[in-house]
Amino acid sequence: MKAMPMFFRLGCAALVLGTAANLRATELTFQVYNEPTTNTLYTDLFYGWSESDSGPWPNTIYSYGDNVAVFNDPTSHGGKYFTYGAGRGATPDITVLYRPDNWGVRMFNASTFGNPYGDLQDNFIYETLNPSWVKFTPSATTAVQVVSFDIGSYLNVPRTPVNATLALVQDYTGTPGSGTLLWYGGTSASGTGQGDVTYTVPAGHLTFTVPDTFNGTNTAGAVGHPVSLVFWGGSQAANLGIDNISFFQDIPEPSTSLLILASAALVLYRVRRA
Repeated sequence: MKAMPMFFRLGCAALVLGTAANLRATELTFQVYNEPTTNTLYTDLFYGWSESDSGPWPNTIYSYGDNVAVFNDPTSHGGKYFTYGAGRGATPDITVLYRPDNWGVRMFNASTFGNPYGDLQDNFIYETLNPSWVKFTPSATTAVQVVSFDIGSYLNVPRTPVNATLALVQDYTGTPGSGTLLWYGGTSASGTGQGDVTYTVPAGHLTFTVPDTFNGTNTAGAVGHPVSLVFWGGSQAANLGIDNISFFQDIPEPSTSLLILASAALVLYRVRRA
């Protein structure tokens, strides 16, 4: 009967591990400021513009989301200062690209235009080309998983985009159908999430939460492989804004960790009882 304390300790360890995995993430809130005191939001719409895939990347706002070590970054990035969603853990081994490199993804300052995209606050991004995407590239020894993001609609009007794109794709190259599909949001007619998705954004915003597995496959990218959030509004092109993109690095899937530890604890408990 002395095996019970060990079983209990392993179960607690599994719970803590699963909780830690959920907390360790960076959230892109697109808070780019003009000064280190972070009082005035940057309002230029050319976000991600003129950033080459091959680099070198300019030390400007285009590096927002790269190698996040602290949530209130005191470093000047071409005279701009970054903040992120707090309390979710760093992602120092991941860089972010906003594609295509010419008008594909644009930053919108809500306060400048009277918060026209639902209840998305301050800065967020929206697409102007089909497709647009945000590319998360981990180091050779880490992996990346996108876990959630918000979508708001222009003029706060409920909208149902059809023939839209909303997918997570590993090794995406910009060509629909390229790479490995990890997840798609909404209802997909052909099961690709690229050009065949329908979903409804209510007044306010819609939050998509990416599950740990989708169609029996892990939604995290493989170690060293980039993962892209690919999107386009379809029938509602440019009427949808995206904000609060949360992602994490190099953490085992919580459900897998729980299953492994729970199974080990159960085996140990049975052996000790025998």
